[in-house]
Amino acid sequence: MTDEISHPITMDKRVDLALAGAVVATGLLAIWMAHDFRIGKFPDPLTSRGVPYIAGGALVAGGALLAFRRLSGWRDLPGHLTVSEGTEDEAGHPASSLRAFAIMACAFVWAALLVPAGYLIATPLCLCGMMWAMRVRAPLRLIGFPVGFTLITWVIFAQMLNVLLPLGPLAPLARRLGLMY
Repeated sequence: MTDEISHPITMDKRVDLALAGAVVATGLLAIWMAHDFRIGKFPDPLTSRGVPYIAGGALVAGGALLAFRRLSGWRDLPGHLTVSEGTEDEAGHPASSLRAFAIMACAFVWAALLVPAGYLIATPLCLCGMMWAMRVRAPLRLIGFPVGFTLITWVIFAQMLNVLLPLGPLAPLARRLGLMY
């Protein structure tokens, strides 16, 4: 007797190939956009273009590899469907695209609120929203972690490393307390 796992044949090869192409296009866009970045006056082996070039190159290579894998196995099964990859969701804990999009929306809201509201206000609010999307409902976790994380990262970056984080309406208070210039 063999223990075979049967996977349904429901994944569309064309969609998979299109997604691989989109990954390649995103990498090429990152490389193209980085080409116009100014190089600073300080000696830096990577320059300001280095990270986008590396990340874009990794996206191009990864997308090309995915496209090659899909194209090389195209004839294994007739038609446009192929064996689904991955495993089923854990019983009682289904994956949710709504949850993923809610977390991404919280990240965009954080980016939009960062300057007007400030790091100390925007960060715990957005982290709380992300945790709510992940179904965390315990008050201590839902409030304690975002506040603690925000304060610890603010102390490390703003106070110890002198990174200028926007404080929004809290800036006058921080200046009076000598926490910023």
